[in-house]
Amino acid sequence: MSLLDDRGNSEFPICRAWAESATLPGVDTGTVCAITMRLADAEMDETALMDALRTGMDRHVPDAATRALWLGRFGRIAGEFAEQEAMRRADGRPAAIEEFARWRVPGTGFTLRARADRIDLRGDGVAIYDYKTGAVPSIRQQDAYAKQLMLEALMVEDGAFGTLGRRPVRSVGYLGIGGKLSVTERAVDDALRGEVMAGLVALIGRYSGDAPFPARLAYEHLGYSGDYDHLARHGEWDDTCAFTPQAVG
Repeated sequence: MSLLDDRGNSEFPICRAWAESATLPGVDTGTVCAITMRLADAEMDETALMDALRTGMDRHVPDAATRALWLGRFGRIAGEFAEQEAMRRADGRPAAIEEFARWRVPGTGFTLRARADRIDLRGDGVAIYDYKTGAVPSIRQQDAYAKQLMLEALMVEDGAFGTLGRRPVRSVGYLGIGGKLSVTERAVDDALRGEVMAGLVALIGRYSGDAPFPARLAYEHLGYSGDYDHLARHGEWDDTCAFTPQAVG
């Protein structure tokens, strides 16, 4: 998920995907999640799920050892996944899978881009899901760091996802499909909508002005590495050091 200015060429990240716990050779975790998303069209039983995943792996994952490892991992949770999926489908079927959208953030000169893993119908509303092969963020972590799904909710409600139109978002949730099945789902209310929208507009306003860009800011764990740590010569300083704004250009 990213923000673009009016020219479309001054992009900076607004939300980062969580680091996955197990990156495997020959396939990234996004590919595995994409294959699993397409299982939504399969019959909801363990055998059908495994058959669909095996077919997807044969098409997209060339390394036999990697295929076997992923099939083994998912095989441990396939039965439970099928049971939970049946309950989700009782409330509504998937309406969008891996769909891209762009949204002009109201009151700003920026456009938010996103790709939704999965959006399910819920009557006249929808539920948004994101697949994780690593740890599923808790509600507290979502409030502080993992705001991706709520930003997608704002986009859906403003009609950014063209196939859905404008629909209220009933809930957002993470589906953990790694070594064990885990689910974190929360209801969406007006207070949460308002908080996220206000925070997004404030963030854009801050960095559209004269606010400095710290090399590292608001990391959940100091052990996390950043994409640009080497350019910032991190290691010659640490996260307890104060930074001094400096004009460039």
